[in-house]
Amino acid sequence: MYFVRVFLETSMKGPRRGDGWYGYLLETLTKKEEIRTLHQVVMEKDVTANQLYLKALLAALSRLNQECEVEVYTSSLYLRGSYENHLQGWKESGWRTARGEPVKNQELWQEVYELGKKQRIRFSSAYQYEYKSWLCTQIAEQRRKASLPGRRRACG
Repeated sequence: MYFVRVFLETSMKGPRRGDGWYGYLLETLTKKEEIRTLHQVVMEKDVTANQLYLKALLAALSRLNQECEVEVYTSSLYLRGSYENHLQGWKESGWRTARGEPVKNQELWQEVYELGKKQRIRFSSAYQYEYKSWLCTQIAEQRRKASLPGRRRACG
């Protein structure tokens, strides 16, 4: 079974909606023990920071074409906490919270659940990692190239 590390960064922070960028990088070892990476930077319109992280995770997981052990590196406590502590319960309760309310971002979480069934996913507690600065730079460069307005924030 392959082991893949997934690194996620976004250009948004806070609860407001807006246009934002996410970047992901997948890292794995080849059969020859060589490091192989794959990355992408994408702009999304009219999203929240939480939705942006969910979309980044979905984009990264959708690139995996076989069962893998996946370790996800992210600064998003929402993404990590919801995946580890609530996702299975939400599924079992018909996508309702403990208070009986519909789960926010339900459609995205349902997609994460379906993709996650094919993988063994765990989240790392490491906030700083070797690709963090590089991904932030890639997001900033893509935003500059697009010359589109958006929140001007360095990655967190």
